[in-house]
Amino acid sequence: MKRDQHHRHDPYSKEVMLSLSLRVSLHCALVAAATSTELGAPTEQSAVAVAKIRNAIKEAIVNLNELNDFVFDAGRSMLTNMPPRHVIENEPFSEVANTLRALESVLGTKVELFLSLPTMSEEFSALRRNLATTRSRTAQNAMILKQMSHTPESFESSIDMKGLEALASISTERLHQLVN
Repeated sequence: MKRDQHHRHDPYSKEVMLSLSLRVSLHCALVAAATSTELGAPTEQSAVAVAKIRNAIKEAIVNLNELNDFVFDAGRSMLTNMPPRHVIENEPFSEVANTLRALESVLGTKVELFLSLPTMSEEFSALRRNLATTRSRTAQNAMILKQMSHTPESFESSIDMKGLEALASISTERLHQLVN
């Protein structure tokens, strides 16, 4: 079943997010397993290895784009409509964000190798950018849901609001002077 069909039913589906992140993980694992020996000297064997790695990068990016779209739609949904209580209580985004963070770390160990390969450096960099963007968006959704689960503490105060406003203006003006 395509993501769009799942998404229409539940914009917070943990199963859809985990399925997509598992596919991303699989393809990133193939990329991370690449060695300089198999990608090095141009041989028939290295040409096959390069094709497999390039395909893994492409598939990882395709799945990351799907996951990113899903997470973006979920974020928009939670900001326009209050998510169901079970989504707030069982926040589904942190687990995916942690997985993506681990993948960033693993791929980070391969930067030198892939940047030394002119045929793959741009693709590898695009993969890392997409991974960072999707992880960031996923972590942002996790933070929003966590904020929804905590009732803010309010305090009574007899502070002079006009005085506070004047203090904020003076501080802002001073910061502008320091910057310029």
